[in-house]
Amino acid sequence: MIKVSVEFDANINFKWLYYRPLIIVSFKEKGRTVYLEPDPEKTAYLVNKCGRILSVQPFGYTVELPENAVLALKYLAYVEEASLEELEEIVETGETELQRFMKKLGFASENRKIEDLFSEVKLCEDASFSLSLKDFPTVELHFKDCVSFIRFNAKEVNPEFLGRVLRGEISEDEHEMLRGILLLSDKAQRKYMRLLSNGELTRERLVKALFRAASASRDKVVWKGIVDWFRRNGCENYASQIIVKKTLM
Repeated sequence: MIKVSVEFDANINFKWLYYRPLIIVSFKEKGRTVYLEPDPEKTAYLVNKCGRILSVQPFGYTVELPENAVLALKYLAYVEEASLEELEEIVETGETELQRFMKKLGFASENRKIEDLFSEVKLCEDASFSLSLKDFPTVELHFKDCVSFIRFNAKEVNPEFLGRVLRGEISEDEHEMLRGILLLSDKAQRKYMRLLSNGELTRERLVKALFRAASASRDKVVWKGIVDWFRRNGCENYASQIIVKKTLM
């Protein structure tokens, strides 16, 4: 059991006149004090379900929680939308969804602290791709030579495909399709990453999506990037159509 302190606080903004209750959870871990700000209602649920020897303080309380419940609090501090069912599963199994996701990617996570998992995943400094997990389950696929990234929901994609991407085990065609998805809007990136990772995205379908995006965009950087992709991938006809359309605008 781990002794946990819960203190009440609030985020008050007098300009916009809002009040948001906060709690600060703290406990000792390997000689240092860990501070978290998890969701108050879901924390109360975990305390009521798993807590022992509750002691009320002037501005909070202390409670003893099993190690798995503390792990659930850590996860909750990073993933606010975690459901009660998900938290119950962490308490029961001692494993978070993020840790299971890491295993499916092919990375061992048993010896890593939960807070370290919400970071960047890459095999080596020279890797072509890296994966940012700081907003899990929303993740970002970063390219070594590009400041832009593909943003998508980890729950919607095939982790086996992402593991191959990080290990550099994808085909040249898959690599170019990722480059194409990179040029789409956030909403479209999410959709086409799901399709690509599950083997449901054809080159023709992506080309049409890029053509629509370039046609609708007023941002020269965006549509010129798509034109360059078309030319690099043998779609000169589509590139020419975009150039003509933008020239006449």
